Amino acid sequence: MDRLPSGATLVFASDQMLVLRAALVLHQPVTLLGLRARLPDGLGGTSLVEVRAENVSLIDLELHGNYATVPQEQRAPLVAIARGGFTVERATFFDSTKEGLSVTAEDQDIVGGVIRDVRAYRIGRDAVSLSGGNRGLKVRDVLIETISLETSYLRGAVE
Repeated sequence: MDRLPSGATLVFASDQMLVLRAALVLHQPVTLLGLRARLPDGLGGTSLVEVRAENVSLIDLELHGNYATVPQEQRAPLVAIARGGFTVERATFFDSTKEGLSVTAEDQDIVGGVIRDVRAYRIGRDAVSLSGGNRGLKVRDVLIETISLETSYLRGAVE
């Protein structure tokens, strides 16, 4: 993914489900459109998408985890966002060992974002989680609209 130019849109074939053994890590502002992907059974500690750049858009996602085959000490969110200005719209998450979508300030505040139209099914913790961590960092100015969750094993729709 590092070879994509800033501002690029990567469109995935809607009839193909990718099996990923490592995260798609985004280090520049790009748009992923129509990603359908899943983790293989038994692979722990792995997200499907990691956002490490400002202004990334993730649109029309269908992501599948492997909750039934991974111990809880190896859980990971399906999407991990660590920078602001992001957009996540029309996303569906299944069987995540942790969150469907985690927005976590790791080394700087996260400012600005949109999370809209998320559906989650059989999620280990939250469908959507926002956290500043324990070092006083903040996540702010994030719009969250229309989140639905059917079955969370340990938490709820939004934390």
